[in-house]
Amino acid sequence: MKVYPNPTENILNVESFENVETSISYQLFDATGKVVRSENLIWHAGTNKVSLDLKNYAAGSYYLIIRKPNANGILENFSYKIQKTN
Repeated sequence: MKVYPNPTENILNVESFENVETSISYQLFDATGKVVRSENLIWHAGTNKVSLDLKNYAAGSYYLIIRKPNANGILENFSYKIQKTN
């Protein structure tokens, strides 16, 4: 899983290669712990990419939590600290 660029001014990309079609979800939290964005997605076998537009968010620290099943079907959490700049 790749999350880039970090820090970012506007667009944050999340990219992952999946062996099979899988359901993922993500939540973006602000520094106070409030969920400011969330979404459920179906990712297909192969390379998948989603771009999050953060231009309307204030500069500061955010936390991105991505949940997806591993090869055994067990849900795993991936967390990233995102720095938003202006």
